[in-house]
Amino acid sequence: TPRLVSLRIFDRLGNLVFETRSNDEGWNGRSPEGRAFDAGVYTYRVVIDSYSRGQLVYNGTVTLLR
Repeated sequence: TPRLVSLRIFDRLGNLVFETRSNDEGWNGRSPEGRAFDAGVYTYRVVIDSYSRGQLVYNGTVTLLR
């Protein structure tokens, strides 16, 4: 079974706005303190340990709508 190594979300300036290593936690568009981020495009980086194929890295964008 694949295991999440990390999920990171970055703003348009490259600042880290969210990070988790838990399969059960996702980003809700808010900071850890509860502040809502502005609508816009954010970059993500997901690293998964697939055991049979080593670590897999996925990068892309997500659009946050308000």
